[in-house]
Amino acid sequence: MIDLQKKISRNFRWAEVVASETATRNGIDNIPPETLFPEITRHAETMELVREMLNQKFAERNNVMREDVNVPITISSWYRSPALERVICGQSYERWAISAGGGVNEQSWKTYLAAKSHPKGTATDFNARMFGPPREVFEAIRESDIQFDELIIEFDSWVHMSSAVNPRMSAFGINNSGRYQV
Repeated sequence: MIDLQKKISRNFRWAEVVASETATRNGIDNIPPETLFPEITRHAETMELVREMLNQKFAERNNVMREDVNVPITISSWYRSPALERVICGQSYERWAISAGGGVNEQSWKTYLAAKSHPKGTATDFNARMFGPPREVFEAIRESDIQFDELIIEFDSWVHMSSAVNPRMSAFGINNSGRYQV
């Protein structure tokens, strides 16, 4: 059993990893298997780099001492169990499966799921409102030396960032029209 108040890094707790209103509403167990703990911890350390970079940039632009700055990051989604991912991404999966020509079935679901980062615990959807709107957070990360797999500004409402051992450094936006270059 995970102690939800236990820290996995300096500023992040397990409660933030597993929190999901959708999981609660649908009675879905969203506790990750222990095999994912190393990847989740590694992603938490990447998020610590983001937090520190935002703190530093905030201090510089506001002409204050770095040690006087504590920009919070609010996580809206981190780990998603396969069952939760299916509820959240069901329509996206179905569109993907049809466009890929494989049809909607368990094999195509497994292929789709294997490409997703949230079920691996290596992606977060978040905001840092004290720093600025999501677009500013997105740009600050993109312009930094932080290694990410995907960095996405979603609907101009939150930032999605995933990490990987061999990061692709892919940055783009998503809105109702689909994916676009930023």
